Amino acid sequence: MPQRQHIAIVGGGASGTLLAWQLARQGLAGMTTLLDPAEAPGAGLAYSTSFPQHLVNVRNETLSADPSDAGHLLRWVHAMHDPGAGPDGFIPRRWFGDYLRTLFRESGVRHRRGVAVAMERRSCGPVLLLADGSRLHATHVVLATGNFPPPPLPELDDAAIASGRYHHDVWDPDALGRIGPDEDVVLIGTGLSTVDAVLRLRAQAHRGALVAVSRRAWLPEVHRALTVPGSPVVGADVQATARGYLAAFRRALRDGIPAAAAVDSLRATSNALWLALSENEKRRFRRHLQRRWDVVRRRMAPMVGAAVTEALRDESLTLRRGRVTAVRQDGDALAITVRTPGGTDTIRAGHAINTTGPDPRYGRGESPLLRTLLQEGLAVAGFEGEGLRCDADGAVLDRQDRPTPDLFSLGPPRMGTLFESVAIPEIRAQAAALAAHLREAIHPETARGG
Repeated sequence: MPQRQHIAIVGGGASGTLLAWQLARQGLAGMTTLLDPAEAPGAGLAYSTSFPQHLVNVRNETLSADPSDAGHLLRWVHAMHDPGAGPDGFIPRRWFGDYLRTLFRESGVRHRRGVAVAMERRSCGPVLLLADGSRLHATHVVLATGNFPPPPLPELDDAAIASGRYHHDVWDPDALGRIGPDEDVVLIGTGLSTVDAVLRLRAQAHRGALVAVSRRAWLPEVHRALTVPGSPVVGADVQATARGYLAAFRRALRDGIPAAAAVDSLRATSNALWLALSENEKRRFRRHLQRRWDVVRRRMAPMVGAAVTEALRDESLTLRRGRVTAVRQDGDALAITVRTPGGTDTIRAGHAINTTGPDPRYGRGESPLLRTLLQEGLAVAGFEGEGLRCDADGAVLDRQDRPTPDLFSLGPPRMGTLFESVAIPEIRAQAAALAAHLREAIHPETARGG
């Protein structure tokens, strides 16, 4: 008797939702289950915010769920929210969350509430063990687990945690609401999560001082109108070294190409350039160039940039260079120790928020399933212990470096192998390709082109 085919998607955020929608387009909705503890999957953490000031970080024209139809999102926005929204605009993130929830409802994929804690391999295929003791049988499992809270800070004492003044997860819906309007706040990090925290606090009429601390104290750049070169500024013929890539990039700058336009020209080829580097060259890029790249690559919407500029101008927000080395309770406040270029300093504040970004090391993260897969060798961590190792189709590699035909990854987990895998343009392309791959695996006789 033929085995009943079933796809289990673990994770109900943007990655899992886009895959569910693409599987439905491939005719596989009836044999797919999306596993997520949320009452209604779709938005995930990033797009669940209710604050209208939280805008998407890329233009509307790049956020369509369908890689072949740039207008798909905008048509939905025009029908549901704003008939005047344009392709170059930046919609509220909550609208994009609504869009994702709509896609999931359209997919017809079954939603099962639950948390996977482990996976067993049996002759009939993988079996997910859930926290409530139940099981989910499948023939293919896709890890669409998204992002997790930031990595732990050094020397964070228990009293600081117990006080409720240290906030580890900027996306905790209750965390920032507990901050008094006149309390000073230290923001640990200066990336996009920091910007989100600044906007949220200003929206709730916060008047206290905000101090953002990072090693270089660089905020993300702001989106501006650009003419992107027709070809990548770092070509495939450039020597595959960090120095070689930097030299080619600098030549483009000398030719008058703005840094942001040069970065955008590499959007389609950055993963191939990354994979061409040796392990040592990847480390060299991470050490010397990664943060410079991120500042230009991960930009703020113009309205968001204007709000941050105003906060800097009126000095309600200040930037400090340094590395936070300890957070301790100090009476009715926190003492945050910062190692600066000039020595060690201590900042006393009512609250501290960890805005350093997601923890990419799944072995210490909050997902028991990912920890178990790594411990049992069913998956291995990727470059520098981050994400998962996978092949070009997203199949997860095991301890013997073999791609598994029944376990796949999508979105952030692929950052163990790829350079870009967390933005919607990359995730939607992966979802479409993986859905087609699974359709061919399940129905090879009807696969397109077969």
